[in-house]
Amino acid sequence: MKVVVVLALLAGVAYVKASSIEQDLVLKYGKIKMMENCMGKEESKRTKNKVRDAYKICKAKPVEYKGVANANAGSDPVVAKVPEGDYQYFTEDKVRSLSRKLVAKISNKTCVFRELGFIDASDELLYENITNEIKNIKGLDLQVQEDLLESVQLCKQVATCIKTDNILVPSPPQHIRFKVFLKCYKQKKLMACLKKDLRAKSSEFDFSAPEDANDMVDEDDKMLALIWGQAAMGDLMGYD
Repeated sequence: MKVVVVLALLAGVAYVKASSIEQDLVLKYGKIKMMENCMGKEESKRTKNKVRDAYKICKAKPVEYKGVANANAGSDPVVAKVPEGDYQYFTEDKVRSLSRKLVAKISNKTCVFRELGFIDASDELLYENITNEIKNIKGLDLQVQEDLLESVQLCKQVATCIKTDNILVPSPPQHIRFKVFLKCYKQKKLMACLKKDLRAKSSEFDFSAPEDANDMVDEDDKMLALIWGQAAMGDLMGYD
């Protein structure tokens, strides 16, 4: 009986894991196709090749520990805060190992962006270079370009307003700002491309509403509201 229960549990875990992998695959594939449709196949291919070449260069370079302790636990601000005790889970060795893995991952990303010309030697973001890259994309929809340029400025404000003094992570402040900007910009870029797709299908939307309500928001916001409403109904009906 115990063997059957164990096998059932293992099968359940395997199913959940496989479902999660499939969902991640569908989401990633959907994002890739959205980017191709939004930015153009040639631009998507060019960007992919540039990033791939940058990764190859960075893979051959050693991990950089800028502003982070390398091996000396006594000078590592994260390891130094590990609580003492006989039964603690996060020992100094474990925290140091996790810290080094995180630093290596961040170091690789910052190296790639440095090769692409988006951050300087001190790992500070070069917003002007990012802006120029957007302006030089051939054939880019003008509204998408405007949305992306606005997104750079918005995400710059978000990243520079982050207070890093009391954040206990194995990263210097510029790496934290880099991660915040990157996460913000990726989301805004997806939204800009989603709005482009919606504008192409605007004739399929019903914008009828009370006159005052119609004056409060533009068509992009109305279409997004309708999409969110449909998505919510899909979740409720089991079609998510």
